[in-house]
Amino acid sequence: MVQDGKEPATTVAVTASPTGRICPVCNEPATKRCSGCSAMYYCSVDHQKQDWKNHKNVCHPFKICSDERFGRYLVATKDIKAGEVVLKESPLVQGPAQITAPVCVGCLQGLVEKKFLECERCGWPVCRRECQDRPGHQAECKFTIARGSKMSMQHFYVPHPVYQCLIPLRCLLLAERNPAKWEALIKLESHEEQRRGTEQWRNDREGVAKLIPRFFKCENKWTEDEILRIVGILQVNGHEVPLTEPPSVAVYNNASMIEHSCRPNLSKSFTDKGEIVFWAPNPIASGERLSICYSDVLWNTGSRLEHLKQT
Repeated sequence: MVQDGKEPATTVAVTASPTGRICPVCNEPATKRCSGCSAMYYCSVDHQKQDWKNHKNVCHPFKICSDERFGRYLVATKDIKAGEVVLKESPLVQGPAQITAPVCVGCLQGLVEKKFLECERCGWPVCRRECQDRPGHQAECKFTIARGSKMSMQHFYVPHPVYQCLIPLRCLLLAERNPAKWEALIKLESHEEQRRGTEQWRNDREGVAKLIPRFFKCENKWTEDEILRIVGILQVNGHEVPLTEPPSVAVYNNASMIEHSCRPNLSKSFTDKGEIVFWAPNPIASGERLSICYSDVLWNTGSRLEHLKQT
């Protein structure tokens, strides 16, 4: 098994080399199967170890499937034991919740009035001086500097309208700062056609798609539709990360393809680094679709259905 992505999984010998199975290291017939994903084959344990640097990022006990009705979803490629970690991954992007009182733009912890600092470059509030240099803050810092006037935070006990622009802005800046993450993010579902014209869509158009270019003075950088697509991706795929108070929001790549079930076969937790971890509370058979519950299991049916319409 893979242990937190640090060591290669063991190999399992098979009776014969399946047709077309060759070792990716030497191109010779491969008769040993990776036990972590049951998808990769090697000729020897030594060659598996040599290839681990390349294979570790895709060594998961599931495969990505797709169809017109369900879109992309995950299916177990082997029998998964109870307690086994199925997926652990870092976020593509993370930021404040859409509706939130001011938080530190570096570590995303809540702030107390008169007990905070300002980023020396842009004025956004931080709880410690080192938080102004965190990578996550650089998107809004760059655009606030470019607008020619610093951010000035006056009220700390009510939601601040500009905060709902921060994580969409961080997403949009991935296109130039991290193209690989941007490519993964933009492939995620936004349900834009279903959202268009709804009350939430109209609020997002006024409060995000129109506010970003006006506040940050970047009118020609993105179209309204481009911004609204990102907002949709965030609302459909965002996970609440309960590591700060108030919680932050993050989007993960493979995690976004795990489907909903009122009787899920996966549970989730988070590491202190913000990584999301999915594990099996009970055995999962090879071929089963992987699922989590998108809503709170204690909600009534009506509340869950209403929530699912939004996600």
